[in-house]
Amino acid sequence: MHFIDYGLSAFRRSTIESLVPSGEKRDLAEVFYRLSLAGELAGFESKPRFYEIGSPAGLEDCEGFIQDSLEGYVRRDSNTTNR
Repeated sequence: MHFIDYGLSAFRRSTIESLVPSGEKRDLAEVFYRLSLAGELAGFESKPRFYEIGSPAGLEDCEGFIQDSLEGYVRRDSNTTNR
Protein backbone atom coordinates (compact mmCIF):
# COMPACT_ATOMS: atom_id res chain seq x y z
CA MET A 1 0.00 0.00 0.00
CA HIS A 2 1.17 3.49 -0.78
CA PHE A 3 -1.54 5.34 1.13
CA ILE A 4 -3.56 4.95 4.31
CA ASP A 5 -6.80 6.74 5.11
CA TYR A 6 -6.62 8.20 8.59
CA GLY A 7 -7.30 11.47 10.22
CA LEU A 8 -10.05 13.94 10.77
CA SER A 9 -13.21 14.76 8.89
CA ALA A 10 -14.93 18.10 9.25
CA PHE A 11 -18.37 19.04 7.97
CA ARG A 12 -20.43 22.19 7.89
CA ARG A 13 -23.62 21.81 9.89
CA SER A 14 -25.62 22.70 6.79
CA THR A 15 -23.99 19.84 4.86
CA ILE A 16 -25.03 17.25 7.43
CA GLU A 17 -28.48 18.77 7.77
CA SER A 18 -28.97 18.48 4.02
CA LEU A 19 -27.74 14.88 3.77
CA VAL A 20 -29.00 13.32 7.00
CA PRO A 21 -32.62 13.89 7.98
CA SER A 22 -33.09 15.00 11.59
CA GLY A 23 -33.15 12.11 14.03
CA GLU A 24 -31.79 9.57 11.53
CA LYS A 25 -28.45 7.82 11.55
CA ARG A 26 -26.36 7.38 8.40
CA ASP A 27 -23.20 5.53 7.50
CA LEU A 28 -20.54 8.14 6.76
CA ALA A 29 -19.59 6.13 3.65
CA GLU A 30 -22.91 7.19 2.13
CA VAL A 31 -22.31 10.83 3.08
CA PHE A 32 -18.81 10.78 1.60
CA TYR A 33 -20.07 9.07 -1.55
CA ARG A 34 -22.75 11.69 -2.14
CA LEU A 35 -20.29 14.51 -1.47
CA SER A 36 -17.79 12.95 -3.89
CA LEU A 37 -20.40 12.82 -6.66
CA ALA A 38 -21.13 16.50 -6.08
CA GLY A 39 -17.41 17.40 -6.16
CA GLU A 40 -17.62 18.62 -2.58
CA LEU A 41 -14.69 16.75 -0.99
CA ALA A 42 -11.20 18.00 -0.26
CA GLY A 43 -8.21 16.14 1.12
CA PHE A 44 -4.72 16.69 2.37
CA GLU A 45 -1.81 14.36 1.69
CA SER A 46 0.46 14.16 4.70
CA LYS A 47 4.10 13.46 3.88
CA PRO A 48 5.35 12.25 7.30
CA ARG A 49 5.07 8.55 7.98
CA PHE A 50 2.06 7.24 9.92
CA TYR A 51 3.06 5.04 12.86
CA GLU A 52 0.47 2.40 13.67
CA ILE A 53 0.62 0.91 17.15
CA GLY A 54 -1.81 -1.96 16.68
CA SER A 55 0.89 -4.60 16.34
CA PRO A 56 4.08 -5.34 18.29
CA ALA A 57 6.22 -4.42 15.26
CA GLY A 58 4.32 -1.16 14.70
CA LEU A 59 4.61 -0.24 18.37
CA GLU A 60 8.34 -0.94 18.30
CA ASP A 61 8.77 1.29 15.22
CA CYS A 62 6.79 4.09 16.88
CA GLU A 63 8.76 3.81 20.13
CA GLY A 64 12.01 4.02 18.11
CA PHE A 65 10.75 7.12 16.32
CA ILE A 66 9.81 8.78 19.63
CA GLN A 67 13.13 7.84 21.24
CA ASP A 68 15.12 9.18 18.27
CA SER A 69 13.06 12.38 18.31
CA LEU A 70 13.59 12.89 22.04
CA GLU A 71 17.33 12.28 21.75
CA GLY A 72 17.53 14.82 18.93
CA TYR A 73 15.57 17.32 21.01
CA VAL A 74 17.84 16.82 24.03
CA ARG A 75 20.95 17.27 21.85
CA ARG A 76 19.57 20.50 20.34
CA ASP A 77 18.49 21.77 23.75
CA SER A 78 21.87 21.06 25.38
CA ASN A 79 23.67 22.79 22.50
CA THR A 80 21.69 25.99 23.04
CA THR A 81 22.15 26.06 26.84
CA ASN A 82 25.94 25.67 26.62
CA ARG A 83 26.34 28.88 24.64
